[in-house]
Amino acid sequence: MQERYYFAQGRCFSKEGGKWVWWGDMPELSFGATVETVKRKESYSGKKGTVVRFDFLDAVTFSGKVGQIDGAALARFAGGTVTTIAPGTVTGEVLGTVTAGDIIMLEHGGVSSLVVTDSTGSPATIAGSNYELFPGHGRIVFNTLPSSPAPTNPLKAAYSHTGGEQIALFNATVGYMPFRFEGINRADNDRPVILEFYKLSTSFLKSFQLITSGTETLDLDVEGEVLLDSTKPPSGALGQFGRFVLVGS
Repeated sequence: MQERYYFAQGRCFSKEGGKWVWWGDMPELSFGATVETVKRKESYSGKKGTVVRFDFLDAVTFSGKVGQIDGAALARFAGGTVTTIAPGTVTGEVLGTVTAGDIIMLEHGGVSSLVVTDSTGSPATIAGSNYELFPGHGRIVFNTLPSSPAPTNPLKAAYSHTGGEQIALFNATVGYMPFRFEGINRADNDRPVILEFYKLSTSFLKSFQLITSGTETLDLDVEGEVLLDSTKPPSGALGQFGRFVLVGS
């Protein structure tokens, strides 16, 4: 018997909207089964020995880590919807009643050409020396405010912004999808392997560590369940859950 071992990396795809989509870098991927066991213990010998045991397949589980962090990945695993924020300009965004030391969050990030005014009849401009702008996040820190004359609240902001991509989290149903893994088994002369699940249901995102003190990039921690595909015959060569293919000999 030829010895064979497994050490593989590869690409994962799902079919969404009729098209195959690559999930990007995945450092971990695994699947397994949970079973429901039925037993019968005899009651005539005094030993209560098990005389019958059989298992039912309870679930086929799926888990992995996804290193591709973008709008599509967050929407896929966090049940979200993606919308594009077009670049534009804002005038008269009300900042509220502002006092020295206040931190104000603008409605947009990617801010430039910021002008802050007050609410007098002929609005007075608040000098940039009174505040600090963090343009990427759209945050303003008012270190001081003019004292003479004091500005009339509420203060207002006008600025340009770069737009971007936003993902509404956990507002959509996580649907079923065909799944395919294409791997290369380095421990078997780079033999190609294929794993297919016909009906994968990913759960809502298990975890996403936003802050780390380490030196590695962070991943989305995902999991799900492989469902039975009743369109395939129970005794067919493809099975009803999925298949694992060792390409070549």
